[in-house]
Amino acid sequence: MKYGIAVRIVETGYVEIEAECEAEAKAIAEGDAMEGLVLFHDVQVLDSTVESIIDESEEETKNAKRKRRASCRTPRKNGTGNEAI
Repeated sequence: MKYGIAVRIVETGYVEIEAECEAEAKAIAEGDAMEGLVLFHDVQVLDSTVESIIDESEEETKNAKRKRRASCRTPRKNGTGNEAI
């Protein structure tokens, strides 16, 4: 069996920010964290939840459908002369 698991984590990091006020510093730090600019030094798993149970035959059917859909896509020009799907 294969299981789809959702994992919720908390990362703790540190960054030094220059700003006019604490609210601005917090907003900048949060934006930096979302852009991957903060070095995180501690990671904790809060919880994990089983979201789906996938049996092997069901997964093989889904993969076969994905392959059929991918092969049916028509290439289009992306403006650079190269074809993109």
